[in-house]
Amino acid sequence: MKKLIIFLLITISATVKADIIYSPYTNNHLTASFEWIYSYEFPFFKHNTIAPWGGLGIVSSTMTGFNPSLGTEVGFELRHYFKANEFEGFNIGLYGGFACMLNYKIMHAKIIHEFNSLGLVPGIKFTYKHFTTMKRLFEPYLSISNPFNKRFMKDYAIRNMGYMLTVGIRLGINRVKKNNYVT
Repeated sequence: MKKLIIFLLITISATVKADIIYSPYTNNHLTASFEWIYSYEFPFFKHNTIAPWGGLGIVSSTMTGFNPSLGTEVGFELRHYFKANEFEGFNIGLYGGFACMLNYKIMHAKIIHEFNSLGLVPGIKFTYKHFTTMKRLFEPYLSISNPFNKRFMKDYAIRNMGYMLTVGIRLGINRVKKNNYVT
């Protein structure tokens, strides 16, 4: 069962690649992302950690063509792991953070920079955390978020973009502080 779930997450990620990075072109509310992050987890119970992180990524709506948004993100996540004291494998988490996005459209085989935006993104995420080496991270995920964004220099409105379903892959570096929790 575990191998089937991992296979499905990887397969879906490869075909539909937000987390805190987000796409403003989301008429269908389905996005895909690919991210590089650095995170440090602090265990506070045998199943739970708090994980601040920062990173870079690309995200796009999946049904309206490839309109990429590139961005940086900072955030934190409260994670619950299903196996005690291992802090890897399947987990579910609540997250929130900020992103600064450069938003593009591809029209007539040309990439056009359309606008920049700043977003606040809360959400919930189901993740499989796997270490390829001691600290290198491979993490496919499925998340549901509710982004709010503000375009720079366009207007003063803050937009609630509605709920987004995101399938993505994170690569990066992850460290876990050991034995720092209450038993």
